[in-house]
Amino acid sequence: MTIATSPTDLRQDKELRKIYNWKENLKNVFYGEGRDDGRREIARKMLKKNSDISYISEMTDLSIEEIEEIKEEMTK
Repeated sequence: MTIATSPTDLRQDKELRKIYNWKENLKNVFYGEGRDDGRREIARKMLKKNSDISYISEMTDLSIEEIEEIKEEMTK
């Protein structure tokens, strides 16, 4: 097996491209989930401080519906 040393080699080697794509997809999943967990935690803290839901949505980029779900989970 030869090692790809240039972008051209990577494009030509289907197996390496599959591995690279798998790695990138996995990285996106983990970083995406971590970022989402962080935004949800910030929303929880803001809800505890009685911040307005529309303001929380603006600051966290979570939808109003997501924030309302978080608020409901907190009251259970």
